[in-house]
Amino acid sequence: MIIKIKSTTKSQQTNLTPEGIYAAVVHKVTDKHKAGTDEAPEVEIEYALSGVSDPIKRTYPAHVEGRSPLRRDAKTIRGHGITRDEELQGFNPEVLTGGRCRVVVAHRADGSGKLTAQAKLVLAPEKAPVAAAEPVAAVAA
Repeated sequence: MIIKIKSTTKSQQTNLTPEGIYAAVVHKVTDKHKAGTDEAPEVEIEYALSGVSDPIKRTYPAHVEGRSPLRRDAKTIRGHGITRDEELQGFNPEVLTGGRCRVVVAHRADGSGKLTAQAKLVLAPEKAPVAAAEPVAAVAA
Protein backbone atom coordinates (compact mmCIF):
# COMPACT_ATOMS: atom_id res chain seq x y z
CA MET A 1 0.00 0.00 0.00
CA ILE A 2 1.32 3.45 -0.97
CA ILE A 3 0.52 6.38 1.28
CA LYS A 4 0.56 9.86 -0.23
CA ILE A 5 0.73 12.79 2.13
CA LYS A 6 0.01 16.23 0.76
CA SER A 7 0.82 19.57 2.29
CA THR A 8 -2.12 21.27 3.95
CA THR A 9 -0.83 24.72 3.10
CA LYS A 10 -0.31 26.11 -0.36
CA SER A 11 3.34 26.29 -1.19
CA GLN A 12 4.47 29.69 -2.28
CA GLN A 13 6.54 29.74 -5.42
CA THR A 14 9.32 32.21 -4.84
CA ASN A 15 11.85 33.24 -7.39
CA LEU A 16 15.22 33.10 -5.72
CA THR A 17 18.00 35.29 -6.99
CA PRO A 18 20.43 32.85 -8.64
CA GLU A 19 23.64 32.22 -6.72
CA GLY A 20 26.63 34.14 -8.01
CA ILE A 21 28.51 37.44 -7.85
CA TYR A 22 26.57 40.62 -8.68
CA ALA A 23 27.52 44.27 -9.07
CA ALA A 24 25.60 46.10 -6.35
CA VAL A 25 24.81 49.47 -4.82
CA VAL A 26 23.90 50.05 -1.17
CA HIS A 27 20.24 51.00 -1.49
CA LYS A 28 19.17 51.44 2.13
CA VAL A 29 20.58 51.17 5.66
CA THR A 30 18.15 50.42 8.50
CA ASP A 31 18.64 50.40 12.27
CA LYS A 32 17.03 47.15 13.47
CA HIS A 33 17.40 47.86 17.22
CA LYS A 34 14.17 47.46 19.14
CA ALA A 35 14.12 50.05 21.91
CA GLY A 36 13.35 48.70 25.36
CA THR A 37 14.58 45.17 24.63
CA ASP A 38 17.70 43.29 25.60
CA GLU A 39 18.34 42.24 22.01
CA ALA A 40 21.69 43.22 20.58
CA PRO A 41 21.36 46.18 18.20
CA GLU A 42 21.64 45.32 14.50
CA VAL A 43 22.00 47.19 11.23
CA GLU A 44 20.40 45.88 8.03
CA ILE A 45 21.93 46.86 4.70
CA GLU A 46 19.85 46.43 1.55
CA TYR A 47 21.78 45.94 -1.68
CA ALA A 48 20.30 46.66 -5.13
CA LEU A 49 21.79 44.07 -7.48
CA SER A 50 22.55 44.73 -11.13
CA GLY A 51 20.11 42.88 -13.40
CA VAL A 52 17.89 41.73 -10.50
CA SER A 53 14.60 43.37 -9.55
CA ASP A 54 14.48 42.32 -5.88
CA PRO A 55 17.07 43.78 -3.50
CA ILE A 56 18.95 41.51 -1.11
CA LYS A 57 19.63 42.23 2.56
CA ARG A 58 22.36 41.47 5.05
CA THR A 59 22.12 42.00 8.80
CA TYR A 60 25.14 43.04 10.88
CA PRO A 61 25.77 43.44 14.62
CA ALA A 62 25.76 47.22 15.21
CA HIS A 63 29.38 47.67 16.25
CA VAL A 64 32.66 48.38 14.49
CA GLU A 65 35.18 47.15 17.05
CA GLY A 66 37.95 44.77 16.07
CA ARG A 67 37.18 42.58 13.09
CA SER A 68 33.42 43.09 13.00
CA PRO A 69 31.64 42.24 9.72
CA LEU A 70 30.20 45.78 9.51
CA ARG A 71 33.67 47.34 9.82
CA ARG A 72 35.10 44.99 7.17
CA ASP A 73 32.25 45.58 4.70
CA ALA A 74 32.24 49.35 5.31
CA LYS A 75 35.93 49.41 4.37
CA THR A 76 35.21 47.36 1.24
CA ILE A 77 32.31 49.58 0.15
CA ARG A 78 33.99 52.91 0.92
CA GLY A 79 37.45 51.96 -0.29
CA HIS A 80 39.01 53.05 3.02
CA GLY A 81 38.70 52.14 6.66
CA ILE A 82 36.75 53.82 9.42
CA THR A 83 38.59 56.94 10.56
CA ARG A 84 39.72 57.61 14.12
CA ASP A 85 37.18 60.48 14.35
CA GLU A 86 34.37 58.13 13.28
CA GLU A 87 35.46 55.65 15.96
CA LEU A 88 35.46 58.34 18.66
CA GLN A 89 32.27 60.16 17.62
CA GLY A 90 30.38 57.09 16.41
CA PHE A 91 30.19 55.58 12.94
CA ASN A 92 27.00 56.34 11.00
CA PRO A 93 26.40 53.37 8.66
CA GLU A 94 24.04 55.49 6.53
CA VAL A 95 27.15 56.99 4.87
CA LEU A 96 27.37 53.67 3.00
CA THR A 97 24.17 54.47 1.05
CA GLY A 98 24.99 54.76 -2.64
CA GLY A 99 28.29 52.93 -2.24
CA ARG A 100 29.24 50.49 -5.00
CA CYS A 101 30.43 46.95 -4.39
CA ARG A 102 29.92 43.36 -5.51
CA VAL A 103 27.82 40.89 -3.53
CA VAL A 104 28.11 37.11 -3.44
CA VAL A 105 24.60 35.63 -3.28
CA ALA A 106 24.16 32.17 -1.73
CA HIS A 107 21.07 30.11 -0.93
CA ARG A 108 20.49 29.08 2.69
CA ALA A 109 17.59 27.60 4.62
CA ASP A 110 16.11 30.02 7.16
CA GLY A 111 14.86 28.99 10.62
CA SER A 112 11.67 27.52 9.19
CA GLY A 113 13.51 25.53 6.52
CA LYS A 114 12.51 27.82 3.66
CA LEU A 115 15.26 28.40 1.11
CA THR A 116 16.26 32.08 0.83
CA ALA A 117 18.86 34.06 -1.11
CA GLN A 118 21.31 35.86 1.16
CA ALA A 119 24.17 38.30 0.70
CA LYS A 120 26.98 36.05 1.87
CA LEU A 121 29.99 38.21 1.13
CA VAL A 122 30.70 41.80 0.06
CA LEU A 123 33.55 42.38 -2.39
CA ALA A 124 35.20 45.51 -3.76
CA PRO A 125 33.63 46.85 -6.97
CA GLU A 126 35.24 45.89 -10.25
CA LYS A 127 37.76 48.41 -11.41
CA ALA A 128 37.03 50.16 -14.69
CA PRO A 129 39.17 48.80 -17.50
CA VAL A 130 42.21 50.91 -18.23
CA ALA A 131 42.60 51.96 -21.86
CA ALA A 132 45.84 50.82 -23.43
CA ALA A 133 48.36 53.61 -23.81
CA GLU A 134 49.55 54.57 -27.27
CA PRO A 135 53.00 53.17 -28.03
CA VAL A 136 55.78 55.72 -27.82
CA ALA A 137 58.30 55.83 -30.66
CA ALA A 138 61.91 55.51 -29.57
CA VAL A 139 64.00 58.60 -30.17
CA ALA A 140 67.54 58.08 -31.44
CA ALA A 141 70.10 60.01 -29.47
